[in-house]
Amino acid sequence: MSKIKKECDKLWAECVKAKARYKSELSGREGKQIGGEHVLNAHHLRGKSSYRLRYELKNGYCCTKGEHKWGFHNEGRKQDYENQVAKQRPGIFDFLAMIKNHKSDDIRMIKMYLEKQLIVLKRREVKVWKQ
Repeated sequence: MSKIKKECDKLWAECVKAKARYKSELSGREGKQIGGEHVLNAHHLRGKSSYRLRYELKNGYCCTKGEHKWGFHNEGRKQDYENQVAKQRPGIFDFLAMIKNHKSDDIRMIKMYLEKQLIVLKRREVKVWKQ
């Protein structure tokens, strides 16, 4: 099961980056995938306590490696970064709190879902999520 979970983690991260069009959602800096200079990270806004939350694409946020480390994982800056996310995505943290305890145990189905989402995102058939 851990092999499938690792595959899903990679698919989820790639989906988050593709959804952001391989640019930081904080700064707009371009990732190496599109010729930029920056390594991108896919950050979970509200953790990974369940498969439902862990693999929810709305729980993902694309940022540079530095923004991820020095912003989201720095208690002194975390609130400022989260405030910026909340402005970009009104209601996102309420939505994530609502789904936090929903269970989804079928990791194989999750993998199939993520594979399909990645194909769709790479074809640019989906607009950037807005609530």
